[in-house]
Amino acid sequence: MKLTNCVNCGAPLVDCKCKYCGTEYGDSGVRASFGADDWVGTLTVGGVEYAVYLGEMQATMIQGANAGRDLDGAFHADPIGVKHKFVLIEM
Repeated sequence: MKLTNCVNCGAPLVDCKCKYCGTEYGDSGVRASFGADDWVGTLTVGGVEYAVYLGEMQATMIQGANAGRDLDGAFHADPIGVKHKFVLIEM
């Protein structure tokens, strides 16, 4: 399975470059494959395939430049994306 989304920000890739953050991806030989609603999948590194499961996923909102507090002190910001971090555990 070919990488279709950026591992840094989750945006779609165009060829081998992220449309959003500009991260470039060469052919590193790292591939991951998971079903739509499945926590178990495969990770291929350097031609060796590993059975893995998703141990943890963190999603962090990336705030835009228009951030500030209103008169009541509540913080407001324009969200510009979500950064995902995945921890894969070998089975």
